[in-house]
Parts: sequence; structure tokens; C-alpha cells
Amino acid sequence: MRISTAVTSSDLQLASRC
Repeated sequence: MRISTAVTSSDLQLASRC
């Protein structure tokens, strides 16, 4: 599940940039 969390964090950061 750690990998899932990491992926979610990346998605959130990318969305924030947009």
C-alpha cells in the first residue's frame, strides 16, 4: 500500500501545479 500512497502524493502534487 505504500506504493499506492506515493502515487497518490505525486498525483496531488501534479494537480496542485495545474
